[in-house]
Amino acid sequence: MRLFLLAPCLLVLACSSPPSQSFSASGDDGGADAGDDGIAPLTYDSGGLAPNGYPVGPYGSAVGFTLNDFSADGYRLSPQQTDSTQLPWSTIDVLEYHANPACKCLLVTVGATWCGDCMAEQPMLVMAHGQDPSFCVMGILQADIGGNGMQENATRADVDAWTQMYKQNFFVVQGTDETMQRLVVGHGAGSVALPFSLIVKPDTMKVVGEIDGVNLNAHDYAMSLCQP
Repeated sequence: MRLFLLAPCLLVLACSSPPSQSFSASGDDGGADAGDDGIAPLTYDSGGLAPNGYPVGPYGSAVGFTLNDFSADGYRLSPQQTDSTQLPWSTIDVLEYHANPACKCLLVTVGATWCGDCMAEQPMLVMAHGQDPSFCVMGILQADIGGNGMQENATRADVDAWTQMYKQNFFVVQGTDETMQRLVVGHGAGSVALPFSLIVKPDTMKVVGEIDGVNLNAHDYAMSLCQP
């Protein structure tokens, strides 16, 4: 996957196609059964849960869809431990938020090292989660600028620097091609403003809203959408 920087807080993508699935910036893979983001909806007959315990689809990243299940490597930061150097680097699945009854609303936020708005958002999210633990956050550091001046996926070193700088009290993971495809592809006609966030109801993992850019009232807005 190649990512190109066109503006200070604009993420533009050009995806290389995986062998079994083709993606485009518009999220249309040409399949008749494809979801909003080019991923064919999957359904299971297992009492409302997929085999791994995840809610059933159809899956996608648009409002009304069950959020695509995904995992990424990062740090399980918390209000009790905000120092990433004291935590192991481990795989985190978004399913963990579904399994957490204390989590009433989930903000999945995608950012980049060079994005000033993403930097400005971090203290606000730390404060919001600290004041209301039921407002859960999953931070995805998706992009960085490589040595050749081109935008590329963030590295573990980028995540280390990001978490040590902002001392997040919520999970922060390294963005990958998978997170780009499952969360971003299909939005914004091929480009999205950063930070880009999806609002999810953890009990059903349904996407109930999105935020393009910084929302100074992200907590209140998200919680209002997550109400029963």
